[in-house]
Amino acid sequence: MDFMKFFIETQCDHAFNHFAQEQGKSGMKQLQRMLRQTGRMNHVTEVMSKGKSVDPDTEHIVTIPEEFVYVPKWDEELNKILASSDSQGWGYHVIDNCLFMGAYSKDAFKGGGHAIFNMLFDEVEGSLESPRCRLNDCMTIPLALPVFNLNIPDEHKFDLLFGRKNVCLGLNITNFLDSLKKVGVNVREGTNKETSHLEQKGATPYKWKGKAIFVGNGKNEVCLSDGLFIRILFHGQRPLETVQAILNNLPTEQVD
Repeated sequence: MDFMKFFIETQCDHAFNHFAQEQGKSGMKQLQRMLRQTGRMNHVTEVMSKGKSVDPDTEHIVTIPEEFVYVPKWDEELNKILASSDSQGWGYHVIDNCLFMGAYSKDAFKGGGHAIFNMLFDEVEGSLESPRCRLNDCMTIPLALPVFNLNIPDEHKFDLLFGRKNVCLGLNITNFLDSLKKVGVNVREGTNKETSHLEQKGATPYKWKGKAIFVGNGKNEVCLSDGLFIRILFHGQRPLETVQAILNNLPTEQVD
């Protein structure tokens, strides 16, 4: 830790080479991990204090917009399928031809709603690579919106928390990408070099059929990643509008 602080302050090549000789490969790997972690923490601190910073993993500029950016949500559809599950035991809906959502009552399906949803989703999707989850998985994902923050009646919040209802979500990637193209978003496969570069930086791009996927609007471009899917699946944001909002609000200027 002391050497890492010294190296960050001085960037002394001689000291770095001496450390490498003394500590060997394992010591160097540990130092590199600590430097990456420090870079990420500094990035978060800078974003929160200045509102703008360069992500050390992706090299993208991250900003906190001065103005609120509205992204349409699927609260209304969620409430409809929950209400349907009250009356007939289940509810089902598809948003933007790609986000599949189902609500199942434990009394009607004896806890098997998740399995039923997966079978239906697999028939449409034909692949296990598309993101899918249960809404209650938010309990184990730090960046997910908690159930109590959902815009649904309190009764349904407790139904979800205590397992009386199960809401399942699946994002059909093929339909998602096709729908993005129809609204003018550019979609392309990343090259092996681009994917490798992201992974070397510590990023974890989502891969479809082994390839990272990039989406852009002619000015900005980003790769699909877990952060985007968390916003769609756990923050109730509609798929197409979420991508458009991200691309339209990425900064193009340099960070001071």
